[in-house]
Amino acid sequence: MAAVNDVPQLVDKKGGSYAAIAPKLEPRKFNKWKKRMLCYLAGMEPYYLKCIKDGPFQPKTADGDAKPESQWTPDERRVVIQDQRLKNSHYVMSTR
Repeated sequence: MAAVNDVPQLVDKKGGSYAAIAPKLEPRKFNKWKKRMLCYLAGMEPYYLKCIKDGPFQPKTADGDAKPESQWTPDERRVVIQDQRLKNSHYVMSTR
């Protein structure tokens, strides 16, 4: 079984949604937008930056094999769900 400290720790957000609005991409200002977007994501959930850099979290057994979803701990499930949320927000932002 994977050690508890192998599971990324997420920020406990209470009380609903975030008040900040994602920065808008303006023509010919991608680098400025990218910096602002990374700051925005870090403010929402610092783990998002790790997910963007390293890819989504995959729960693993002690042997390093993929863990079946039926054996995921609540913390592992929470991180996988956060990864899916990040993917969805990227899709929403890229289709606007």
